[in-house]
Amino acid sequence: HDRALEHYYEAKSLQEKLLGKLHPYTLATTSNIASAFKDLEDFTMSEVMYRLVLDRYVLARGKEHNVTKFCAKHLNMLLESTGKMEEKAILELDYPESGLRTT
Repeated sequence: HDRALEHYYEAKSLQEKLLGKLHPYTLATTSNIASAFKDLEDFTMSEVMYRLVLDRYVLARGKEHNVTKFCAKHLNMLLESTGKMEEKAILELDYPESGLRTT
């Protein structure tokens, strides 16, 4: 995963320069970085990256876009798994669907 993170950061840097910070490819790479940190159990960095990508999805696609909601759901699950229930509740005020689990 450490090597994957290295490659993701390189890709993100290039994408930001060539495509911009709000381009869908750049946002997807940023989301992958958040997931990689979660897999490495670096929940602090995972949260930072999920919040960054969520903010950028809101700017790029709007709050109601499915991809934005999907990102909010991943952040919500991270907050729940790390016991940050107050922050989870705040997120759910902005993104009510983020608290819903799919089967």
